[in-house]
Amino acid sequence: MDERLNINNTDPVFGGFAGEFVRNHAQMEWSAVVGDFTFVSDPIATSTSSFAEIGHERNGSFFP
Repeated sequence: MDERLNINNTDPVFGGFAGEFVRNHAQMEWSAVVGDFTFVSDPIATSTSSFAEIGHERNGSFFP
């Protein structure tokens, strides 16, 4: 997928933000230990993804 998006919304009512984002897919396998408790996810082979996005946004006083 690897779709790159640049958004610049200057609409004063519903906008006032800009950002650069990358859409793709993501899968994860994880484990954690908290005190006497251990948590483990299912194996990554059973993980599915329909959407993932990462990026950064500027809004409020940081919006140019």
